[in-house]
Amino acid sequence: MNSIALLSSYAITLATAALIPGPGMTGLMFKTLTKSTWHSLIMLMGLITGDLIFLLLAIFGMHWVNQLFAPQFISVLICVACLYLLYLAYCFWTASSTHSEPSPFVQSQHTDYLDGLLITLSNPKTISFYLALVPSIFGSTVIPTPMLLIILSMTILTLGAVGGLYIFSATQMQQRIKQPQFHFFLRKLSALIMAGFALSLMSIEIFQFIYTSVLFLNFKSLTN
Repeated sequence: MNSIALLSSYAITLATAALIPGPGMTGLMFKTLTKSTWHSLIMLMGLITGDLIFLLLAIFGMHWVNQLFAPQFISVLICVACLYLLYLAYCFWTASSTHSEPSPFVQSQHTDYLDGLLITLSNPKTISFYLALVPSIFGSTVIPTPMLLIILSMTILTLGAVGGLYIFSATQMQQRIKQPQFHFFLRKLSALIMAGFALSLMSIEIFQFIYTSVLFLNFKSLTN
């Protein structure tokens, strides 16, 4: 398969995955509805930065990460990330439609970039996605530097386009629907999506921990 076909497959798969609403795009729409398009664009830059970090880890660093950290430590990191997502869900839920008591997520214009970055880095499904995507399309061989630069550029452009679509949709929604009840519903829905995502990930990790512990105890009892 030639390079154009490989890059096209990568871009289409990435765009399809990004279009599915997740914590990042949910937070992006929330930022647009509660602040402004400019704040959302800054947050989008943070989201894309997080994706680039995970992409580079998938290409270069995961073998080193797996050797350095035990699986139990990775599980702890995932649980901590889930707690951060639950905190964001709390911020979404308690955000006020008035400006008297804004949510911590919305309050500071200097944290928009960090909001996006942390949302992506706290989502372990993102690194899992790149770990599955990169080898399946580009194989396990070393990616040449020119190809790597093209992949990074396509990632930025693809995620920027999808994020821009979410921002545009939220802006149109904000302009056409002025009822406070609707914005109240969106805030609660965003909180439920974020909390559900975090709780599902945490439940999986807890189940895996219990399962491996039971297997270990059974194996230990058989060997004694």
